[in-house]
Amino acid sequence: MERTDQIIELISKANQSFDSGVIRDGQKLTREALKLVKIQGKIPNKLKHKLNATVALSRYFDDISSFATNPKRDELVNKIKEIADNPLKNPRKQADKIHKIQAQWQALDQTSKTASQKQWNIFRTYVDKAWLPCGDFFEELNKQKLINATKKQQITQDLNEFVQKNNNKFPAIRILRSKLRKFDDSWNSHAPVRDDVFRKLKSDFMEAKKPIFDEINKQNEQIKLKKEQIIESVAKINSEDMDENISKYMNLKKDWNILDKLPHKLEKTLWKKFISSGDKFFEEQNKNKQLQLDELNLVLKDLKKYELTDLQELLPKFDLINKSKEYKSLQNQIIQLRNDEKEKKNKESINDLEKLFEYVTEKKDPSDLTNLDSSYKEIFNYKFDLHSKEEILESCIRIEMICNVESLKKDEKIRNQIQLKILTEKFNKAQTTKKEEILLHIKNFFLNLSLSKVGATEKNLWKRIIKAIKTS
Repeated sequence: MERTDQIIELISKANQSFDSGVIRDGQKLTREALKLVKIQGKIPNKLKHKLNATVALSRYFDDISSFATNPKRDELVNKIKEIADNPLKNPRKQADKIHKIQAQWQALDQTSKTASQKQWNIFRTYVDKAWLPCGDFFEELNKQKLINATKKQQITQDLNEFVQKNNNKFPAIRILRSKLRKFDDSWNSHAPVRDDVFRKLKSDFMEAKKPIFDEINKQNEQIKLKKEQIIESVAKINSEDMDENISKYMNLKKDWNILDKLPHKLEKTLWKKFISSGDKFFEEQNKNKQLQLDELNLVLKDLKKYELTDLQELLPKFDLINKSKEYKSLQNQIIQLRNDEKEKKNKESINDLEKLFEYVTEKKDPSDLTNLDSSYKEIFNYKFDLHSKEEILESCIRIEMICNVESLKKDEKIRNQIQLKILTEKFNKAQTTKKEEILLHIKNFFLNLSLSKVGATEKNLWKRIIKAIKTS
């Protein structure tokens, strides 16, 4: 009875390995089950049916493997036959080609069902014939094969040491998969080896990998259980508040994403169940999204009837579709309207600034300049009892320099002097903006203006200032 239980357990584990995509482990477990059946003799019919189904599945994978790899082996046979029948003039190149073909053959044996005896005999016959012209290099290559064999043995030993070191507590499955991949890549890189030792080396390496495969299967089962529990938790979400339901679902999705991935087929199946179980929470939200989208399209259609402030207040209403192209279109329209308004205000401000000279010199009421920057209003309180043409001219040239506008040719010398002065000022002056600097020099312009001495020179300098500001 005890042996029957062992057979049942082996069949169950083999089927789990096949489901998880670990075909080689599944086939090995199937062979172990067959050995126990041979020892026991008769087994119950029900168990015999299960065993036959597992054996059939194992043979199916062998057939699939042969179907995929046999054409490649036939191709390698044709390649080695071509070399054997038509040797290259350079023995070293011939040896390299044979070497590569043998490595490819061994790689196929490593990753799939081994070649049939007939295939192997044909291949070996042509290999032996192809090596005949390479006698001088055969011994050298044989040494390399021995070195490769030693390196493969060392990798297997390193793998065994890794298993022993981590036997009490293996790392996470993603680390194990990465580690196993590196061991495989390293083992496969040392090829070819002598044919009489390859099978033993391969068997030892596969045996060393078995505890890691077992641990991966164990962790896969744990991950599978956790993901099934998450799916069950989704089914229990049942609040009247749909936003709360979605929040709980998204938190469970985060828990899911923390877990490592299962073998592709199983992962895809469970993920589909998880996603479909959460679809119900988004149905109402999708309806609300469509309502918001319909309303937003109406706004975009009649955009001209809305003020900028109205549009800004509307934005929060479309929170469910804030990543849609329609929402981004509304945002862009608002930005454009802001820029247009800013540009309009700037133009109006410059227009009022242009009138400043006239209003000051003719003592007009400044309240008419409704768009003038408030910083300029204090100019109307100046005494206007000084008059320095040099200071007025310097203020004009400095503003032209700030606005990257060329001064008159006759002022070139003064401009150069001002440039030197600016370089000196930079070491003792706090950082100011372009707007602040222009304001400073306009104020200096009016501080050095005497109303009784205003003439064509002062008027022309003011025109140059305004032209420079408008140009920038």
